[in-house]
Amino acid sequence: GPILAVSVAIALIGLLALPGYRTNYDTKDYIPASIPGNVGDAAASRHFSQARMSPELLMLESDHDMRNSADMMVIDRITRAVFHLPGIAQVKTITRPLGKPTDHSSIPYQLSMQNIIQVENMQYMKQRMSDMIAQADAMQQSIDTMQRMYEVMSQTVVVTHNMAVITREMSAVTDQLRDHIADFEDFWRP
Repeated sequence: GPILAVSVAIALIGLLALPGYRTNYDTKDYIPASIPGNVGDAAASRHFSQARMSPELLMLESDHDMRNSADMMVIDRITRAVFHLPGIAQVKTITRPLGKPTDHSSIPYQLSMQNIIQVENMQYMKQRMSDMIAQADAMQQSIDTMQRMYEVMSQTVVVTHNMAVITREMSAVTDQLRDHIADFEDFWRP
């Protein structure tokens, strides 16, 4: 009975206050101003803007790793779009770590710088190419010389083989001649 009615009345009063309720996670409002943390925060607030003291954070979530040049361009476009919203003074991202575009970081600038480096190195690369051509010519001469040496060595192998065969034959003939001379000597000597 009466306890239930009082409980419902108290709950209804709480429900009436609910639309005006604002959640606040800033604990500075609920602790004394003389605490050192609040004193330091007040000193910092005198030197820095409210945006610097309590920045708003925006997190981009993706189904893949965004650490590549195409996704960096997407992040930079989002950064520019957020920066142009009313009430936004500064946006810091990986593409703008100081809140403004990094000098010489645009894609067209990077492409033109690569082109300049290639043009500056062109004469050096031409010289190295001519050196490589000269080196290739020298290697071709070495190959030709080695092929000629191979041919000469092949001929030398054939000649050496023939000499070995002839030497064996000559040794056999010499042995026969010696035997015949020995027979002749034995016949004439008493």
